[in-house]
Amino acid sequence: MKTTSLIKTMAISIAILVSVWSCKKADPIEGVISIPNSVLRSGEIPASQGSNIPVINSVQHNNSFIAGGGVPIQILATASSGNITKVYVGLEGFAGYYEISIAQATIFVNPIVAQSVTQDELTFNLSVGDNSGNVSELYTFSVTRIDVGTGRLQVSLTFDKNTDLDLYLVEPDGETIYYGNSTSSNGGYLDLDSNPGCYIDGVNNENITYDEQSEIEPGTYTVRVNNYADCVNQQVNYTVVARYNGQIIATSGNSNPYNGSFAAGTAVGGGENAGQVIFTFNIANGQSGSRTMPTTKASFKN
Repeated sequence: MKTTSLIKTMAISIAILVSVWSCKKADPIEGVISIPNSVLRSGEIPASQGSNIPVINSVQHNNSFIAGGGVPIQILATASSGNITKVYVGLEGFAGYYEISIAQATIFVNPIVAQSVTQDELTFNLSVGDNSGNVSELYTFSVTRIDVGTGRLQVSLTFDKNTDLDLYLVEPDGETIYYGNSTSSNGGYLDLDSNPGCYIDGVNNENITYDEQSEIEPGTYTVRVNNYADCVNQQVNYTVVARYNGQIIATSGNSNPYNGSFAAGTAVGGGENAGQVIFTFNIANGQSGSRTMPTTKASFKN
């Protein structure tokens, strides 16, 4: 009798644990990625519904991501009837999805990854819908994390081709952080420089960060992006994001995050003053730090 009672007790305990586990809610997707100009929806991402479902013909995406950066996704889709009008983006294992209204067959979306992300891999689910309510089958792909600094101030550049774009940040005192001066006297640090001189690493991200030991001057900062080398002779889409104390900072000139592109064949080489101004931002109250000596890495690029 004691044995039977013990078995029943264990069975009840296991059933309770299974019930609790199965009822555990998935973390919300908005804690991991956000997509500007989209609508956050609850529930499961729509997939494969209707009598004439659209088709996702191809998807171009990076294989990696950085905390605080973007994940550029270019989708080519066709509708059996009508037009593609919606894109749906979800993350496997997370609750909710994003709905984006579009008006063209070739679609570019760029989810922005939270600075606080802890996952080493993210798996995206995509689908598209037409103006008759038909929805395509899911398209799934994964990206792996590249560790970079986020810090008190972070500026990141993400692009969607294996080419050489460069990120620049001009500090209020005029010093420029870029591949030729990777650490400023204040401690701002270019800790990721991708595909230098078309030596392709496939990371397609660049990142400037200021840690707790860095000096953050008050004043105006200028962000530039340069098309150093056209390694693939194709249009390259890119996104720039700037954050201060964990928040996307207000900018002048263009929105933050900013999506842009360079046409094929428009590379111009480099140098300290190269690049197009993306936006400027102002930090009213700086933050002191203890790092004053630069640790600039050598660069073979001009």
